[in-house]
Amino acid sequence: VMEGCHAFIAFGTKDYGEETSNPAATDKEIAFWQGVVQRAHTPLSRPLIPIRMLPFDQEFDHLPARLLFGTNALALGPWMPDTPMPSDLITGVIKAIDAARASASPP
Repeated sequence: VMEGCHAFIAFGTKDYGEETSNPAATDKEIAFWQGVVQRAHTPLSRPLIPIRMLPFDQEFDHLPARLLFGTNALALGPWMPDTPMPSDLITGVIKAIDAARASASPP
């Protein structure tokens, strides 16, 4: 199913990116998206859009999340768990997808 998606939205809580025995764990979804989906396409045409669900003064517990949320220009948030969705979040996702597609398009 992920192969057919035009973007991947990662909802990053404090434990995002944890390695577990679950084949659908968040560390595996990052690796699959970056290693399979983005390699089959121009990476920016299939952006991974992280939504931070952790205050900026706190650090993620696991390295995959620290790398993803620390180096991704498309990162949005924060949106704290158990709070209403920020009113500008959907607009931010659409803008991130549009910006990634524009960057991936030939001049």
